[in-house]
Amino acid sequence: RIRAGTSARRMLMLWGGAVLLCGFVAMVGSLLSGIATDWMVAGASAVAGGAILAMLSSTMMPEAYELGGGSVTFSTISGFLLGFWVSSSTMLP
Repeated sequence: RIRAGTSARRMLMLWGGAVLLCGFVAMVGSLLSGIATDWMVAGASAVAGGAILAMLSSTMMPEAYELGGGSVTFSTISGFLLGFWVSSSTMLP
């Protein structure tokens, strides 16, 4: 048993399900990529970005602030600005 009381078998089943679901969604996304409009791609990117922010803010940031202090804010903003710059510069003609 893992410390939280969840069995190893249950954890493997959960992770296996997540892997299979991600593969299925990637396959469907690939099939739909030919008909997707720019608006649909932007919406999917926004949802994915929001999911990452939710995960970061609930699990990783509290510990990072505790250990790193105020520099975590600057690092987070810099990382998002760099990501925005990289993704927007690939769209330029």
